[in-house]
Amino acid sequence: MATYSAQVLIGTGHPNDGGISHGYSSLKLAESDSIAWIATKDGHRHVWLPRNVNTVLEDGLLMAAALYMDSSDAGQTLLKLIMENKDISEFNRVSLSEHPDINFTEIFNKLSDEFNSDVKAHQKRLKMIFTIFNGSVLNRQIDLISSLGCDVEILTTSYIKEYSPWSEEQMYVDTAINPA
Repeated sequence: MATYSAQVLIGTGHPNDGGISHGYSSLKLAESDSIAWIATKDGHRHVWLPRNVNTVLEDGLLMAAALYMDSSDAGQTLLKLIMENKDISEFNRVSLSEHPDINFTEIFNKLSDEFNSDVKAHQKRLKMIFTIFNGSVLNRQIDLISSLGCDVEILTTSYIKEYSPWSEEQMYVDTAINPA
């Protein structure tokens, strides 16, 4: 059974109040024996399996661009290459490692350039809010997330108290914050 370990909200920041404006989209990261990005668009579920553990963040950002950023040339190019003759409205499960002919690094570099140029060129700014749970592979990529050329918020675990589902005993407490 997969554990959800992160969520990314994609939209625009509110100009006065911070946060993210209504109409945002989201991706969820599931980790277990395998890792998968999960998204819903137009009522259809999409699952993308990253190429490897080192490209989880990049592959998730590429999925966000392909599904939710219609103005992203990099995202739309990738979507066409992956979907080929498939209808995007169908449930799809895509293993990116099954596409060795696609240069994902090059497409991600183009997407990074788009983030930087879009911020300067448009009043409507892209914002991503990363909620990263304890134990997520994304905890090792916070530096890369913070360097994205768009508005970014990163939310990580500041307190944990967990009980065993079998014994009902408290099994873990992280007191990183002092509630006093």
